[in-house]
Amino acid sequence: MAYMLPTEQWFALQDLYINNGGDGWFWRTPYSSFGYPWNFSDPNATPCSSSEPWQGLACTSDCASDPCEHLDLSFNDLSGQLPQSFWTLRGLSYADLSFNDLTGPLSEAISGLISVQKLILKENHFTSTIPPSIGSLPTIEDLDLSVNHLSGPLPSAIGQLRSLLTMDVSGNHLHLSLPQSICNLSSLSTLTLNYNAFTGRIPSCLGDMAALTSVVAFKNRLTGTIPPELGQLQRLSHFDVSTNQLTGAIPSALGNATNITVALWKENYLHGSVPASLSRWSMVDSVDLSSNLLTGVFPPFICQWIGIQSLGLADNRLTGTLPNDVDCLQALQFFTVSGNLFHGTVPAGFGSIPNLQSIDLTSNALTGTIPDELWLQGELENVALGFNSLTGTVSPTIGQLQTLLHLNLAGNHLHGTVPPSLSNCSFLSSLRFDDNALTGTTPASLSDLASMADVDLSHNLFTGTLAPEFGEIALLLYFDLSFNDLTGTLPAAFANAHIVAGLYLTNNHFDGTVPSAFANMAYVRDLVLSDNLLTGTIPAALLGLKYVEVLNLGGNELVGSIPTAKMANLHRLQSLVLSSNRLTGTLPAPLFAHSSLRVVLLASNCFSGGVEASVCAAVALEQLILDGLHSAPTCEQRALPWDRSSGVVVRHGVGGTIPACLFAMPQLRVLHLGGNSFSGRLPPDVSTQSGLRELVLAGNRLTGTVPQGVWMSANLRDVDLSLNRLQGTLPATALQALAQAASAANDTDGNGTATMVRLQNNQFSGAVPSTLWRLANVTVLEGNLFACNRARSDIPAHDPDYDAYSCGSDATNAALITFTVATALSLCLLSVAWATPRLWLAQFYAETRPPSGVYASVETSVWAYDRWTRELLAAVVVGGLALYSALSVVAPTYDVQFVWSVSGIYLQGTWAAVGLWLFWWALAAWSTWRLCEPFAHGDAPSSASAPLSSSASAPSPSPSPSSAAASTALRHRLVNATFVVVNVVVVGGINAAYVSAVQAGFPAGVLLFLSFLLSVFKMLWNYALMGGWDGGVAGSLGTTLSDATVVSLCLFNNLVAPFLAELLVSPSCFLYVVSQAPALHFSYTSSAENHIFDFQDYSYTVVVDSSVAVVPPFHYSYQCSSALLADYAYVFVFRYLLSGVVEPMVVWGLYVYDGPQLFQRALRPLLPLLWKLQDNAAAALETLAQTGGVAAGDTDGLVEAYAQFDESLAALERGVLGRAHRLRQKWVSRMVTDASMLLGFGAVFPPLAVVIGVSMCKDTLDLRLSLGRLQGIVARHALYVQRWEAAQARLGRASALFGGAATTATTVAASWSYTDDDVAAGLRQQWARLQTVQQRVVGEELAALDAVVRRGIWHGLCLSVCIWAFVLFDTAAATGGDTASAWVVVTMVASPHVVWAALWLWARRGAGDGRGGWSSSSSRATPKTPVAAATVEDGAVELTPLPAPSATLPSL
Repeated sequence: MAYMLPTEQWFALQDLYINNGGDGWFWRTPYSSFGYPWNFSDPNATPCSSSEPWQGLACTSDCASDPCEHLDLSFNDLSGQLPQSFWTLRGLSYADLSFNDLTGPLSEAISGLISVQKLILKENHFTSTIPPSIGSLPTIEDLDLSVNHLSGPLPSAIGQLRSLLTMDVSGNHLHLSLPQSICNLSSLSTLTLNYNAFTGRIPSCLGDMAALTSVVAFKNRLTGTIPPELGQLQRLSHFDVSTNQLTGAIPSALGNATNITVALWKENYLHGSVPASLSRWSMVDSVDLSSNLLTGVFPPFICQWIGIQSLGLADNRLTGTLPNDVDCLQALQFFTVSGNLFHGTVPAGFGSIPNLQSIDLTSNALTGTIPDELWLQGELENVALGFNSLTGTVSPTIGQLQTLLHLNLAGNHLHGTVPPSLSNCSFLSSLRFDDNALTGTTPASLSDLASMADVDLSHNLFTGTLAPEFGEIALLLYFDLSFNDLTGTLPAAFANAHIVAGLYLTNNHFDGTVPSAFANMAYVRDLVLSDNLLTGTIPAALLGLKYVEVLNLGGNELVGSIPTAKMANLHRLQSLVLSSNRLTGTLPAPLFAHSSLRVVLLASNCFSGGVEASVCAAVALEQLILDGLHSAPTCEQRALPWDRSSGVVVRHGVGGTIPACLFAMPQLRVLHLGGNSFSGRLPPDVSTQSGLRELVLAGNRLTGTVPQGVWMSANLRDVDLSLNRLQGTLPATALQALAQAASAANDTDGNGTATMVRLQNNQFSGAVPSTLWRLANVTVLEGNLFACNRARSDIPAHDPDYDAYSCGSDATNAALITFTVATALSLCLLSVAWATPRLWLAQFYAETRPPSGVYASVETSVWAYDRWTRELLAAVVVGGLALYSALSVVAPTYDVQFVWSVSGIYLQGTWAAVGLWLFWWALAAWSTWRLCEPFAHGDAPSSASAPLSSSASAPSPSPSPSSAAASTALRHRLVNATFVVVNVVVVGGINAAYVSAVQAGFPAGVLLFLSFLLSVFKMLWNYALMGGWDGGVAGSLGTTLSDATVVSLCLFNNLVAPFLAELLVSPSCFLYVVSQAPALHFSYTSSAENHIFDFQDYSYTVVVDSSVAVVPPFHYSYQCSSALLADYAYVFVFRYLLSGVVEPMVVWGLYVYDGPQLFQRALRPLLPLLWKLQDNAAAALETLAQTGGVAAGDTDGLVEAYAQFDESLAALERGVLGRAHRLRQKWVSRMVTDASMLLGFGAVFPPLAVVIGVSMCKDTLDLRLSLGRLQGIVARHALYVQRWEAAQARLGRASALFGGAATTATTVAASWSYTDDDVAAGLRQQWARLQTVQQRVVGEELAALDAVVRRGIWHGLCLSVCIWAFVLFDTAAATGGDTASAWVVVTMVASPHVVWAALWLWARRGAGDGRGGWSSSSSRATPKTPVAAATVEDGAVELTPLPAPSATLPSL
């Protein structure tokens, strides 16, 4: 029988068929059972025919009204939007369109379905909001709109559906809070809201909906507490609000809902303890309170839940012990309490629960052993006891648990071996014994477990070789034996595990080659063989595995290049780790052609070439780690090949420029290029929105400024640009996003440690941005030139160099200020007391005698030297300051120069080098010309070769020295050699220690004190060596230092030692050539996902935290010369302030206090002897006159007095000669030292030249006074000659008076060894010797002075031009390169020699043609002849003593 449809219904169904793809609908067969396809082409078709009914339709018997009451088109492939006519099917009571592809919004016309009772539209693609007109469906009982794309709020009109029994809107995008009108649904029994975005609180009025049996609202954003009113719902059996944001304690009132069977509240923020009132849930079947903040102990009432099958309390903060009577839960099947703080032992009662299938106690603090009862339970499938503190061994009884599927005992303290009985667990598919202390060999018996899919035995102490039987496990997917002590070769049998997806053998001791058979693991996804001892090359077929995603061969000893033959097959490769090997060749371009590539780690190998732009073809690249591409031990080239501790140099490393496209890669997050030799500038157009989070470019040769995109990056968290030559200033808001991230990482004080900033050892200047002040992990000060205030509050407080950092250019600024203040003070004192020095000089010369003879000639040299000093000082100060100020404007090294315009350092560029070169060349030429013009005597110039001649260094030796003189000369040479060695060791060591202290990061006050101590040491050391207050150390050994020694020590101590110490000890110079530089540590993380088929069916990621220690190759910073001046500025200023200001004030004070007697103390010992001699002579004569005879005892005093007087005169002669020699050495040491310092350092830093000039003026005055003292001491010998002649006359008168009457007198006179005539002759001979010493020896000592000084200054000039050349090289090579700048070194060093050669040729030419010029004849110095009473050998003086008087007189 057929029923005809009304026309309106017919056309509504026709519209549905046409609009929603009826021709493609899916029709079930056989038609006779399910109905026939819809057919609108036949006008006689009857959808409600009893013989051929249409599928999905059911009709009523009333043909006149609305016969279509049931429509079921689920799973019929409907698509498109529902036609408006569909909503006019008013007689429709059941409509099911679920599991189709319907789209578009739900129409407001939905209210036309006035008879619908069940409306099921789930699993479609409806969009927009739920129309409020849905509240006009008065008869609806079941509403299912789940799994669509509906959005917006749940309309309040929903509360009008009073007949509604079930409502399911899960799996949409509904948001906002639930409407209060929902509580009007008094008949509602099931409310399903899960998988939406509902917010707000759970309406407490739900407690008034007495018909509710199920409330499911998990996976939303509900907040607030669980309403206690829900405890009124006596019919409530299923309550699931998991994965929301609910807070507060669990209401005790919920215990009143005694019919609850399922309570799932996991993944919220519930706190407090589990209320005891829940014990009334006598019918409860499943409780899951995992992942909350619950505290307290395990619920003590648990045994009252006698029917519970699943209990989950994981990931809370529960404490205490697990109940020993847990076996009261006889219905229990699943027990999960992982991630709590339970302690105690594992209850043996678990073994008595008959239906227990799964137990998870991981991540607690359980101790003790695993009870054997657990392995006897018989039904357990999943046992997870990992990450506790369980001890003991794995019991062999585990083999009786034959139902076991998944076993997790990882992260405990188990020891012993893996029991062979485990192979009896034939269904075991997942085994985790990792992170224990298991020993023995790998259990080959596990290969008998045919169902084994996942084996993790990593982080144990397994030894021996890897059993090849593991490769025979047919279903093996993941195998992890990493971090053990396995040895031997890798078994090729693993190639038989065709479906293996992950093989992890990292951190063992496997050797040999990588088996080429591994290429047969066609489905391998993760192959991790890193950190072993594998050698050989990488098999080409290994890089052709088309399913491989992670390939990690890092940390081995692989050689050769990366094979590219089959690299095109790597379509799925995501991570390639080949770091820490010995690979060579260039980076393969085909590697980066794969769009799937995300991680590339090639650090620490022996690659060469550069990084090409082809790297940027890997558009999905996230990590690019290329640190130390040419730094593996096999390709390290040491600066000193015989010394493995010396620095590393690179000759064939990775260099060139960094491709700009790297900074534009859309997915790149980590870029490491540190420890290479990249040069050039960074690309200027780096985007501030670049995704880079880590940027490491340390240890390269990068120059120029840092792009603004780096400073203002919104994503950077780690920045390391250290050890380059980057310049510029930092913007005020540099790295602001990084600082904000650091503050967010540590809300307590903002000193977040999740970020890192390294900018040290560059050429940055200006102010440190405030964004970096409070960072905890920041190093930016060392080697840069940042300014700061007095309180140091505007530099990073956590920087390691915070205390020792010299703000800005304070290293020389403060020294400059110190010099200025001290100089001004000294000038004031001299101007006030100028009359006193004049009186002092007048008095001194009145007591002695005006200079005459050789003394006047030497004084002429002094004044000539003083004139040369003043000319040089004027040229340095006036010309230098003007030039340096001009060049610092156009060619600065730092954007903010502070006061460096007063110095020749910190300039860069060719023009700056040319300007300095011209100025210093002129100084060298002028100094050479003046040195070739003699100072002394006012004579015509001597030979141009005089400054270089060694013949003028000392008086000529005696042609025939005696054996005593030869012994003296040998002793002299040994003492000089010893002094040189000791001096080099002591002075060099102290200077090296000082530079080390400067680099060690001591506070600024400590460094200032050390600078002062070093300056005091330098001054006192020179006094001790070269004759100062106490005659010098050499004098105390009975000899003197030669001129060559004096000159060498002066130049070494003041020029060479600081220069060498800075060169060899300062990191800014060549410390990392003679010693290995500190390694740059680069850390990074690579990962491989491992899927575990255990009872939780979860994946975990194998994270490999790796680090590379790259010894950076030596890259010269071109800041060595500036470091030399900065480190020694205080020392030099202190040294010359002490010498030029403090010392003369002390000497002046002593003279004012003690007067001229200071100059007579050397002669005072002779006066008492002279008076004693006269008194004894008078007494003897008086006795002779009175008695006519002289007793023997009366003449003893006379003889003794005469002998002592004679010896004192000899000592005085030696003293005069020694004083002359020490005067010459003092003159040489001071003139050579001061002139060399003025040339070497004063020409570079003019303020220091002024300090040296003040000291040189003082030295000139002091030397003139010393010359006068020497002349005065010699002159005083005439006084003693006159007094002896008076005594002789007195003796003669006495003889004449008593001569005729006293025969005894004649006897006495005849018996004397020394008669009156002998005494007179002896005294005259002594005086003649003294005159000879004065005229010959002293004259020769002083006459040689001029040539020695000029020769010493010449060598000082040669060393000074080396310092200038070094500064010039730093200036030119910083921008022009090393090779192109070599000219400044060669031409600067050669400058004085070129000028000398020109002068010498001119002198020869003038002598040859008679037109003047300098004479080529020998020096016009007074010819040197041997002195009868003195022998001079290479500066050592030995006097021949006079014959001594007889020791006794004959008896009368």
